Amino acid sequence: MGLGALAILQNILMTSAILMGFKDPSNYLFPWGLGVFTTSFLTLFSCMNLGLLISAISKNGSQASSTLPLVLLYQIIFSGVLLRREHELH
Repeated sequence: MGLGALAILQNILMTSAILMGFKDPSNYLFPWGLGVFTTSFLTLFSCMNLGLLISAISKNGSQASSTLPLVLLYQIIFSGVLLRREHELH
C-alpha cells in the first residue's frame, strides 16, 4: 500500500470519527463533512510531502531526525498557536 492510499485510509477514519463525535454546524457554503475531509486530507498530504522533502535533503537518518524539530518549530509558530492577535474576528 502506498503512502497516498494510507493517507486516504487515515483520512476516512479520522473524518468519520469527527462526524460521529461532533455536531454539524449550519449555514455553510458546502457540506461540513466534505470540508472536514478536504482540510484533513490536505493537511496529511502536506505533512507527508514535508517528511519526504526532509528525508530527500538529509544524508542519513540522524540528520533527518535533528532537522525535523527545527522545521516543526516554524510550523507551530506560524500556525498562530503561540501568538495571539489583537484584532481577531469573533
